[in-house]
Amino acid sequence: QRKYLLYLGRSERNKRIDLIIDAFSNLDDPDYDLYVTVRLEDLDRRQQTIVRDNTKIILLGYISEAEKEKVIANCEALVLASEYEAFGSVLLEASAFRKPILCSALEVCKEILNPEGVIFFQNNVTSLVHALKQFIVTSREKKMKMGNSNFSNLEKYSFDKIAKKYYALFKEMDLIE
Repeated sequence: QRKYLLYLGRSERNKRIDLIIDAFSNLDDPDYDLYVTVRLEDLDRRQQTIVRDNTKIILLGYISEAEKEKVIANCEALVLASEYEAFGSVLLEASAFRKPILCSALEVCKEILNPEGVIFFQNNVTSLVHALKQFIVTSREKKMKMGNSNFSNLEKYSFDKIAKKYYALFKEMDLIE
C-alpha cells in the first residue's frame, strides 16, 4: 500500500479542505497520496477539478467507525487545517494511533498537543506546503518519535485525571466535603 496523509473530518467550510487540497496539489512527491473523508459533491467546482485531475487525492466519502480506525492506523500523518476548533478530538484519535500531526497553529491545538509531535502551520498554501515538505523529508525515526510524543500526551486526558481535577475544583468551591 502507498503512503498517505489523511484529512479526517466533516466537509464544513471552516475545516479548510480547500487549503489541504490546494497545498497537496502543489507538492510534487510521487510517494504520497492524500486521503480525504469527504465526497466530491462536498467540494466547490475548483476543488472538484483539482481532485479529478490528481489521481493522488483520494476521496473516501463518509466512513464507518471501523474504516476510520483503519485509515488512521495506516496513514503516515493526520493533516488538520481548521480555522477554529472547539476541542479537536480527531487530534486525540490520531494520537491514540501514535501518528504525527500537521495542524493549523490554533491556540486550542497548541494547548492540547505536545509540540514535539506536531508540525504547526499557518492557514495558507505556502505555509502548509512547507509543513508537508518538512514532514516528507523527516526521518522515519523522527516520525516515530512524533507519534510516540502524541501518544504519551494522551495521558493528561485520562478519565482519572479529569475526575480528580473536577473533584478538586468542586471541593475548592465548597460543593463537596
